[in-house]
Amino acid sequence: MSYGFEIGAARSHGLRPFEVLRETCEVRQGGRGWRFDAERGAVRDEALGQPVFGIEPDRLYLPVAGVQATFAPLLAGLAGMRFYSFP
Repeated sequence: MSYGFEIGAARSHGLRPFEVLRETCEVRQGGRGWRFDAERGAVRDEALGQPVFGIEPDRLYLPVAGVQATFAPLLAGLAGMRFYSFP
């Protein structure tokens, strides 16, 4: 399982000064694999087997893909992470 994203300055002046430049995810289980790639709102999701309409360029696609059984465990695991900072 691998997941990553890159955030950068937005090309246009919208609501947010940043956008998701790239987002990639690959899940493998039992010899099978599923992946999606997003670049500035354009999404390719191999798990759906059909074209995906774009998303807002300042949004991650994982919360959308997380409704699929293949990506749900990854979304749940990342959403459950907690970080602490002690002085």
